[in-house]
Amino acid sequence: DLKAYDLIVARESITEEAMKAVGLPVMRWCDPAFTLAYEELPLPLGWKAGNTVGVNVSPLVLHKAKNGDAALAAFVALIRHILDTSDSAVALIPHVTWAHDNDLDALSALKAQFADEPRVFLLPGDLNALQLKGYIRRLSMLVTARTHASIAGYSSAVPTLVIGYSVKAKGIARDLFGSEEGHLIPVQELSGEGE
Repeated sequence: DLKAYDLIVARESITEEAMKAVGLPVMRWCDPAFTLAYEELPLPLGWKAGNTVGVNVSPLVLHKAKNGDAALAAFVALIRHILDTSDSAVALIPHVTWAHDNDLDALSALKAQFADEPRVFLLPGDLNALQLKGYIRRLSMLVTARTHASIAGYSSAVPTLVIGYSVKAKGIARDLFGSEEGHLIPVQELSGEGE
């Protein structure tokens, strides 16, 4: 009700305690993305069943890096390493495609580095959350900058490494694994190809 809402806002933070203090029922629950269903579309040309690594990079994470170009170079080096040391395919996965924050911008720059490499391909940018989870759950592993892409990987038992820029990624890793170590690399630490 509005009176309860006004009381919560007056406290300047909407916390569990503030909601309980004004008599609102509160239940903790996981992010709905963990229990989101999935839709499996046909696999695109180049996808290797059981042997495709997903990579997601966002303009947001490149902006949060100390040096966006160096961070992008680290992703290029990662893909080159995958191609040189395995027969895996690499699916570039756009998770957010808003006009002001479009993963296709960063992923297109990555794809341009591998323009003649058929093992590196870009998924369409018009997929909904169910369809994206349908692709992510069929990956052999995932390296991602987007929180909800990481949740799609985690909740589908896909080995997932998060390139995080906020406490949100750390908190999810700690909740799931007890620590972010081995599950998260802060984007601020991506200083170039060596990472």
